[in-house]
This record gives sequence, structure tokens and C-alpha cells, in this order.
Amino acid sequence: MEGLVREEEERRMHLEAEELLRLEEEWMYRGAEERLEEERLLQKEAERLQEEQLRREEEERLLLEEVGRLEEEERLKEERLEEERLHREEERVRREEEERPRRADCTSFVRQPMSIRQRRETRDRLQELMDWMEGFKKKMEMKVKTHEDRNEPPQTSTDPLGPLPPGWEMRQTSSGRTYFNN
Repeated sequence: MEGLVREEEERRMHLEAEELLRLEEEWMYRGAEERLEEERLLQKEAERLQEEQLRREEEERLLLEEVGRLEEEERLKEERLEEERLHREEERVRREEEERPRRADCTSFVRQPMSIRQRRETRDRLQELMDWMEGFKKKMEMKVKTHEDRNEPPQTSTDPLGPLPPGWEMRQTSSGRTYFNN
């Protein structure tokens, strides 16, 4: 009987060992499945995060393109406004010039070239004035000399040379200096 009890006890221990092995294998298998499931879940989460990152990068790229497009539109709009402002300013200046009466002053001569006939007329008038001034100067010198010889003051009330050439007049500045104007 002792042998039977021993056999029975060995068999029971053997069954318990087998049961423990089975449970251990089952636990290991379940642990491996759980780990595999965790890895699959982690892989899915990583893929989802990667897709989300790519989506965000694409959204950022699209936003940057939109900002660039808007900035370009704003720059073009500012250029158009500046061109319109310059055009309005040019129109205003042109209208003012059209409305302003034409004056015969130095600036108009600079802007508008003189014809050959006008140059000749101007040269001839200047020559007449220079000849008259030279004659006036000589006559005044002679008059001063004769008065110096006689110790008489020169007469300034009348013009001994006669009238000026046509279109010329004699004027004096506030300081008393004489000049001639055509």
C-alpha cells in the first residue's frame, strides 16, 4: 500500500507538474499574445501619429502657400495703388501746366528751343543795344572831359544820345544802378 500511495502521490505530483507546465505555457502564450497585441496597438498608434504629423505638415505647407499668395496679392495691390497715385499726380501736374498762363521768361526759353530766325533777331537786338551803350559811354566820357576842362558839373537832366532803340527802356535799381530792359 505504501507503494500505491507513493504511486498515487507521484502521479498526483506528476499531474500537478503537468498542470503547472500547462498553466505556465498558457501564461507565456497569453503573455506573448498580449505583448503582440500591445505591439500591434503601439504600431497602429505610431502610424496614426505619423499620419497626423504628415497631415499637419501638409496643412502648414498649404497655409504657407496661402500666406505667400496673399502677400503677393497685397504687394501687387500696393504697386497698383502707387501707379494710380503717380498717374493722378502726373495728371494733376499736366492740368496745372495747361491752366497756367504761358510766360515769356528764362525757363520757357530753356524748355523751348529758339528757331534760327529768333536767334538772329535776338543777336541783332543785343548788338544794337551794345552799340548804343558803347556810343553812350563815349559821349559821356567826352562830356565829362569837357566839363572837367571847364570845371563844370555834367548835366544829367537830358539824354544827349537821344531815344533808345525800339523795344528798349532804361531803368534804375533801388541802389541807383542803371540797366536796360527789352
